[in-house]
Amino acid sequence: MIRLSDTNASGSDFDNVDLTESSFSDVNMSESRIENARAVNLSVTNVTMNNPNFANMDMQGSRFENIDMRNSRLVDINFTNAELANCDIAGMKIDGILVTDLLAAFRRR
Repeated sequence: MIRLSDTNASGSDFDNVDLTESSFSDVNMSESRIENARAVNLSVTNVTMNNPNFANMDMQGSRFENIDMRNSRLVDINFTNAELANCDIAGMKIDGILVTDLLAAFRRR
């Protein structure tokens, strides 16, 4: 378990790490890399994550609130039963398709 609060952790590199039950609060994690991580029940609040790289993560039960994730890339992440609410999705893509276009097509059916 890792607890980061009120710190600048930009450029951090987490590889093959267990972040289960960890919490990041009021942290700058811009340009950070988290790969091959188990992050079950991870709590992330008031965090800046501009241009991060997340890959191969298990994030079951994790909660992200008030996060700036501009220019993010998320790869091989299990989002089963994940929920996005009150999010700015401008320019966000899933498999190369704009989410706004997906939602518009869904609403038209």
